[in-house]
Amino acid sequence: METGKFFSIMAFACAVAGIFNAVNYFQGVDEANAQLLEAKKNLAQLKESWKMRQDEWAKIEVVAARAKEAASKETPLLRELDDLKAKWRRVEGEFKYLVSSTRAAVEKVRADGVNAAFPEVKLLNGKVLTAAKIKKIEPNQISFMHADGFLMVPQDLLPDDLRSRFDLGPTSLADELESAQAAILARK
Repeated sequence: METGKFFSIMAFACAVAGIFNAVNYFQGVDEANAQLLEAKKNLAQLKESWKMRQDEWAKIEVVAARAKEAASKETPLLRELDDLKAKWRRVEGEFKYLVSSTRAAVEKVRADGVNAAFPEVKLLNGKVLTAAKIKKIEPNQISFMHADGFLMVPQDLLPDDLRSRFDLGPTSLADELESAQAAILARK
């Protein structure tokens, strides 16, 4: 009987161990189910996050395409701007040359005009200089030797032909070109 008791105890122990194993098994299953539910919840969040990232990436690609298109439009405009700047420098140089050559031509005409003789010069105030000879030409006046002596005549009393010939007065071409050049350079 002792053997029977032994087997009974063993059977009881096995039954207890089996119950214990079954409880552990079902606890493990419950824990695995809880982890599975948590993983499904996390997967749903990841899918939502992934969708948002895809939408953001699509927006980024649109912006990148627009930037690339803008850059492709900008390149010819920059090239054209460089061409215009080169043309501007060329025109500016030509204008500077025009101003300096005009000034030089006016100075030469004025220098060549010294000692020019005129039988008579009728001034705008009515005075007439007879046997007049130019002694000095300045931007705003001409000095004459004439039959009655020496006279410095301001440009506003000179006849139009002498004012334009020697480029005198406020409408002087050389002065106007220099003023235009100064205005252009000031706008840079």
